Amino acid sequence: METLTLKSSYTEPFNLQDNSLSEVRKMFSSLFKQNNEANEDYILLFEKYDQLPSKCLDIFSHIINVHELWLNRITNVHDGDVKPWRSLSKMDFTLRNEDNYYITLGLLASESYGKDYNWNFTYINHEGNQIKTNLTDAYFHILSHSAYHRGQIAYILKQHGITLPETQFSILKNSSSPF
Repeated sequence: METLTLKSSYTEPFNLQDNSLSEVRKMFSSLFKQNNEANEDYILLFEKYDQLPSKCLDIFSHIINVHELWLNRITNVHDGDVKPWRSLSKMDFTLRNEDNYYITLGLLASESYGKDYNWNFTYINHEGNQIKTNLTDAYFHILSHSAYHRGQIAYILKQHGITLPETQFSILKNSSSPF
């Protein structure tokens, strides 16, 4: 597999309108773009409030951490500092979310990780067990995990009378994605 290097001026690696891209690559790029936008909407909401239920920030940290963990698993990077429930500050959310998004787009644009969605890889889970999976399952796990936990956050915020950001897939898709 190729090594990815990201520059601070990193931009989206391809145009979703490009007909030469596979439909799978377009689909994942679109889904990760919408996932990123939903995360950004929550980050903006978190910045508006000094006092939020701490559980919301814990869960959002978990979303960001697990995305990073899966990227590390896919690229075979062993970073012992990334734990599923590691606490992040609100200030960390933007940078880490952006890093996760652009690294994911870099993977999707790469020849190795962006074309063979059935590519199998093995990783060690948090219990020390060796697990074999494929790239498609890993990508879908990141996306479904993020949406699930944003739903938990939405439930908690709504109980506290906080107006939620609009993160409904069909609305985000129609407003931002050509796919």
